[in-house]
Amino acid sequence: MRDTEAAASTSLFHAGINFGTFDLIKGHFEKAASKTRKQRPGMPFLNAFELFLAGALAKVVATVFTYPLIRAKVKMMSAREEVQDDKADAQQMFAAIDKNCNGILSHTELKNYLKGQSWAQQILSGDGFHWQELFAELDLDKDGHIDLEEFITFYRDNIQALVSARVVQQNVIGVMLATVREQGLRGSFQGCREQIVLTVTKQALVLTNKEYINAFVSYLFASVAKVKQ
Repeated sequence: MRDTEAAASTSLFHAGINFGTFDLIKGHFEKAASKTRKQRPGMPFLNAFELFLAGALAKVVATVFTYPLIRAKVKMMSAREEVQDDKADAQQMFAAIDKNCNGILSHTELKNYLKGQSWAQQILSGDGFHWQELFAELDLDKDGHIDLEEFITFYRDNIQALVSARVVQQNVIGVMLATVREQGLRGSFQGCREQIVLTVTKQALVLTNKEYINAFVSYLFASVAKVKQ
């Protein structure tokens, strides 16, 4: 429900910018054209090309302004879906810790990895924490190493909740800033060009048709009102 509401609010924000910008650009075009042309009955003041251009420019502006926000929301929804597959996440984390790729984790590998994870600080900074106790809890068969099945068990009991909480607590601004830090400003607009190409023509045609329909309907109602008089 929360993701649905967030998507709806983003769509409304995008639409507001789109239509507001269209009206602004159309107003400038109409002001410039008013010096050389007159209103045609049942037709919009601007011609089809001018309306199409205003619609295209408005869509570009709306997409550029809202694309980083939309991309951040998509990343948040994807992250929430990913944490639901705990075994796959545990396997992925195990592979990241297993630097020598021998299929087992040494105490050094696990220690170095956990020290570099912000979410792990809740474990490491706890009262009475000792590395040897942590290793003993992980090493279920007491062979001195941690295999994948042992790690998956520990992940489900101790790590998953921390990772999931970090994902759920993410906000849009935080995700946007993290994207800029990790990928630069260009990362926030990854795929934006393709999105503009796909949607600009369609939206410009929709707005152009809307203006023609509005002009015709307004003229029709005015004509009916005049006849009644």
